[in-house]
Amino acid sequence: QNPSQTFNFVETFSRQKIILICVVMVVISVFTPFTEFVFPKLYQLPAPEAITKKINTTLLESEVVIYGRAIYPRYYESGEGEPYTAKLGYAESEIQRLVFFVVGTQNTLVIFELDTVPDFFPHASDVYMIGSWEEGYFSPRLVVVSKNAEMKIYQIP
Repeated sequence: QNPSQTFNFVETFSRQKIILICVVMVVISVFTPFTEFVFPKLYQLPAPEAITKKINTTLLESEVVIYGRAIYPRYYESGEGEPYTAKLGYAESEIQRLVFFVVGTQNTLVIFELDTVPDFFPHASDVYMIGSWEEGYFSPRLVVVSKNAEMKIYQIP
């Protein structure tokens, strides 16, 4: 093969083209955060007072309200868990619990200490939770689950 016919990157892309590409990439990356103002937030939390009034409860001291979408809920009976794991909430434990991730106003692990398997708690359902932060996870006292016009309230006594 003739050496003059080989592809030469530097000759094909002039210095000006490379600089122009870099400038365009920098401009795009600088303006990316401004898209938050263009698109509305999907998970806007109503005022905590409106939520507590709607479900007829009050916030206790140090409690917060979280709203989002429940991802991959799993219920574990006492003594159950995922074998060979030490992950918080998923390891074997003597506590009966519902474990899931919530994505929304806060993105976090949730460990809900329920005594029985919830009869309605589908994947990707919307949840309002009232509870408190523990080390590494959110511990709700009350969870309102809704999906496709169906709603259920779970509460720890």
